[in-house]
Amino acid sequence: MRGTAAVGKVVSQSRYLARGLDTKDKREIFDLCQELEDLIDEYNKAPEERKRALRSQIAEKMNAVKQAARKANASATPGRKRAMIGVGTKKRLTRQRSYIRQR
Repeated sequence: MRGTAAVGKVVSQSRYLARGLDTKDKREIFDLCQELEDLIDEYNKAPEERKRALRSQIAEKMNAVKQAARKANASATPGRKRAMIGVGTKKRLTRQRSYIRQR
């Protein structure tokens, strides 16, 4: 999975995770996701010269979203943890889901 599809998956999974979190963590993740979506919209409309700079900004923002989601999920109480599936193969996703069910 590449490009905007991967970004969309990370955004949707991060928002899913954030729905079960406390207000502070939820707001941070939702804000980062919105900033990332704004960058994607700008990227889709930008001329070719501007796209290179936007790609690096998108990569940085995507890493920030992932880190915020992982940090928030790690600090959540066990009953409130949700699966941060991540972008990967079906086999990997199945392993992650079964691991989370065991915890």
